[in-house]
Amino acid sequence: MALYHHDARDYQVAAGAAADKARRRLEEQIAKGQGALEATIARMQAEQPRDIVAPRGALRFWSSEFDGEAGDDGEAMDYHGVAIQAGDDHLAGLHSHALGQVSKTLGIPVKYIRALEETGEPWSADLLAHNLNQLNAHNNPRERFLLREVDGEVRGFLSDRFRRLDSGPILESFAAACQSVGAVPVGSHCGDTRWHIKMLLPTIYEPVENEVVAFGVTLQNSDYGAGKLSLKMHMLRLWCTNFAIREEALGQIHLGGRLADDIAWSEETRRLDTEASASKVTDAVNSKLGEDAIAREIRLIQIADEEGIDASQNLTKLQRKGLISKADSAEATEIYNSADIETLPPGNTMWRLSNALSALANVRRDEGDEPRAVELEEAAGQVLTDLGKRRGLDKEAA
Repeated sequence: MALYHHDARDYQVAAGAAADKARRRLEEQIAKGQGALEATIARMQAEQPRDIVAPRGALRFWSSEFDGEAGDDGEAMDYHGVAIQAGDDHLAGLHSHALGQVSKTLGIPVKYIRALEETGEPWSADLLAHNLNQLNAHNNPRERFLLREVDGEVRGFLSDRFRRLDSGPILESFAAACQSVGAVPVGSHCGDTRWHIKMLLPTIYEPVENEVVAFGVTLQNSDYGAGKLSLKMHMLRLWCTNFAIREEALGQIHLGGRLADDIAWSEETRRLDTEASASKVTDAVNSKLGEDAIAREIRLIQIADEEGIDASQNLTKLQRKGLISKADSAEATEIYNSADIETLPPGNTMWRLSNALSALANVRRDEGDEPRAVELEEAAGQVLTDLGKRRGLDKEAA
């Protein structure tokens, strides 16, 4: 691994100390990353969804009190909460995410759904199933939906026009593109409804004195409508493993043409669509990890380290955009205002603010809330993205 300087100042002494510590941190991240990647891929392979396309008129919702036979498989099934049945197909439980999608489709406030869920009482499931059936019955019975089921649980309730991309070939293209430029895994996660994989170039940069960083890309997707396929650049501050994810390079919403009646043709269409998306991922990796992109990121860090700010005002802006909550803002403010100059860079700057949000993301990760951790890392990146736009770096040729 090499340490690069992108400044005319002499950092020879500081660079030596920075490099030693940064290498150790980076090696730790890479060691953890390989195991996390293997676990992520194993879960993705084990939890391939079973798809059911059914008209609205064939759907029926049941409460946890349902105690009958599940369609033609003859097995009695017991559920907590609400279950769904599509025609004669077997009964399946509704994941909380899918239940939220059902409520949105039928026009039931999500807060009402969540309030009933939280009671944990049988009557609440009865009431909810009754409401869902009544509302469903008063809409177009021919409208079709896609139910994506894993191990007896529907995790996605979607339009039948949902673009079903196969994550396997996309992930293979991503891995091959990263390998070709020397990027290695540093973090991965596969949850019930979405996954992400972080790859990093094992090269250390020092944009400003004693600030050592590395750059990489994050690929994320959801097969259940919990997020679109995207690839974003990220930076890792190696003093404390703070990530900031920024700049979407590839964005694809899962909507395409309606499923064809000819199943074989439909499968071929999906295969070609997946191949096209996989090719875009390769191009995006090569672009985001190219020399010009990295040089632009280094310049952005230098500007962020010099930019004096009102942290509270900037956090309020992120809150208004819906990127952080009021509680997140309060915690980030406390972190930002602390005397810590290792977890965070010193000064009253955009660079420190971005790292305060990244540090909060690490807190959420330690609490086991990986999806929220990634969202906060994206908020940390948004701070830098907004700065780059104000300074014209998004248009500047590095």
